[in-house]
Amino acid sequence: NATKMGRMSYGADLRKNGDYVDMAVKVGIGTMEVEDMAMSDLRYDFAINHVHGPTYAAIQRKLQDVTATSTPADPTASTTVMSAFGEFLPQLLEHSPQVVIDRIGFSMPEGEAGLTATLQLDNFTKEDMASGSALALIGKLNASADIWFSEGLLRRDWKQRASDDTGEDGNAADKLAGMQMQVAQLEQQGYLQRDGDRLESHIEFKNGTLSANGKPIGPMAQGM
Repeated sequence: NATKMGRMSYGADLRKNGDYVDMAVKVGIGTMEVEDMAMSDLRYDFAINHVHGPTYAAIQRKLQDVTATSTPADPTASTTVMSAFGEFLPQLLEHSPQVVIDRIGFSMPEGEAGLTATLQLDNFTKEDMASGSALALIGKLNASADIWFSEGLLRRDWKQRASDDTGEDGNAADKLAGMQMQVAQLEQQGYLQRDGDRLESHIEFKNGTLSANGKPIGPMAQGM
């Protein structure tokens, strides 16, 4: 089960804008072969934007103090690290940092798949964290994502690898047919939209409501 990879790349970027910093990491793999799968243009581009610099620097100093005064085997080190995040994380969140997935994706001969997303908390206060209520945080969560994949990936003969692993060729074919049926139902309901061979969905979570392509998902969708 050898894995072959080629043209790997890694990059990191830190930019300052007044009291705030943007931090980005980009990882790429040009080609990767795993058993019968050949993939290319694998990307993991991730960023955290609008991080409050002074608060971030305070966390860094705290972590440096822990490193300087303790060893990895010191049981109090992890406690000190957790207390540092417990002290400064609410301050960071009050400045509305934004987690950004610029792209996670890959390509295969049969097509491609990918994801972009953003996530942040709107109007967060330290009292929200102190209350210990997950509902308070969920209500302020503002997230969106765009996903896409080629229909050719659904038509790929995955059963050969599954039968090699499990010896259940028929079961793999049934699972593939079931997945294709579920995708067809999601498209019929409007949660997936077609653009040629590509299926796409824009997903949002805002004001406690989850939707795909503007259509509510969950209890709110039951009444439609």
